[in-house]
Amino acid sequence: PKPMASRSYIYARRVWHRPSDGGCYCLSKACGFEAPPALPCRAVSVEDYVAGCVVRAPAAQLLPPGCDGPAAEVLLVYFEDSHGRPG
Repeated sequence: PKPMASRSYIYARRVWHRPSDGGCYCLSKACGFEAPPALPCRAVSVEDYVAGCVVRAPAAQLLPPGCDGPAAEVLLVYFEDSHGRPG
């Protein structure tokens, strides 16, 4: 069924570092393609897709008391149309 089928993505990605907060940012978004490659017979082409991610050192107040080791804060936002029918 479509919600469980293999997926095929064509997307653009932008990655950059922001020195003001030390974060590494990544944005991905589906994009058009004039002649998309042929898909395997059961694959679903994902045309509505967006994802965003940031990785940075967490603010000191977010760390547990006594934590003196390295730590990372990872935030991820993701959306894809799964082609599932409502109801």
